[in-house]
Amino acid sequence: MTKTRIFTAVAVALSGASFAAGAAQVTLYGVVDEGLMYTHSRTDGKSANKLEMKSGYNSGNRFGFRGTEELSGDLKVGFKLESGFDADTGTLKKNRLFHREAALTLSGSWGSLAAGRMGGVGSGAGTYDLVYSVGEVTDAVWMNVEGMHMTGRYDNMLTYQSPKFAGLQATLQYSFKGDSLNEKEGAEGTAKATRYYGGALTYSVGSFNSVLAYEYVNRGNNTATYKNDNQRNGQAVSLGANYDFGVMKLFGLVQYADGADSLGRLYASNLKKTYGVGEDDAFAFDGFKGWAAHLGASIPVCGGLLMTGLYYADGKAEKVKVNDADKAGSDLRFYGVNAQYNYPLSKRTTIYTGLGYGSSKLDASDDSGKYKSEETTVYAGISHRF
Repeated sequence: MTKTRIFTAVAVALSGASFAAGAAQVTLYGVVDEGLMYTHSRTDGKSANKLEMKSGYNSGNRFGFRGTEELSGDLKVGFKLESGFDADTGTLKKNRLFHREAALTLSGSWGSLAAGRMGGVGSGAGTYDLVYSVGEVTDAVWMNVEGMHMTGRYDNMLTYQSPKFAGLQATLQYSFKGDSLNEKEGAEGTAKATRYYGGALTYSVGSFNSVLAYEYVNRGNNTATYKNDNQRNGQAVSLGANYDFGVMKLFGLVQYADGADSLGRLYASNLKKTYGVGEDDAFAFDGFKGWAAHLGASIPVCGGLLMTGLYYADGKAEKVKVNDADKAGSDLRFYGVNAQYNYPLSKRTTIYTGLGYGSSKLDASDDSGKYKSEETTVYAGISHRF
């Protein structure tokens, strides 16, 4: 009898429907996205061409479970367990079963309080993705051309979200230790662990939506055991908005970052190439500092949706050291543009095609080195939700 009940529950879940588990309502959901991508890249004068199967470019591949239960009064308890995978290989990501999100939430008239692993307000990921869901035309899908600064998903996170009042809603986040799998960091909740603080204020009225967010990453000071190219604490301020005119929806986002691990699709690895840093050389810097901007639009065309976006970033890498010797900082520039057309075959299945271009550049202030990368992509695929 027990086996029959389990089989029935799983069968109903796999059909895409919700099923009752005791007094709770549980749903299985997910996305499978596959496509082909051709890339022409040119890095430091060397060209390369690649045609590959691209998994999750339009929408990240995932499966998950979510459910809620009514408690006394207006109090509810809910959960979300979501895993990411590569559809072209069938492998899970990040060595975690539920790396995308794993959270338990209490909610009521006073707002909601969630605990677990989840994305920051500027991560472009998950339930509390606010900066990019409001201010970016694809909600952080075009990763190869965006060039914006993003935070990430964090373990041991508490998130409080207030009720909406006259269109305003506040979201506050704190992570006691961002990555529990990193054994080189200190203990959770101590100064030797990297901790994340985030806050956002959203405002919606009619066809207008906006967000103002501040994020701070307090990197662990356990420098004796935790080696990181960037030891400086990072912070970012983001202001974004969108407005639906009916014939088109406009998006805008401006951002300032200081002590960031990345900006303009540039990372510490690219900075090392700028200065010719070898594997045996000691390297450190104080992160990237600068600003980034985005302007985008989504336009209904022939039963589908045409999305276009422009991106720009300007900044510098600060206090560079190679083998304990001070180096001049590097100036940073990024340009990106993308256009994509999505056409729904049904309520759950969409085909898409697009073209993108991104250019990143680093120049040492004393002309001691430079790095330049350009990438052009042409892609097409299909995305199915269940």
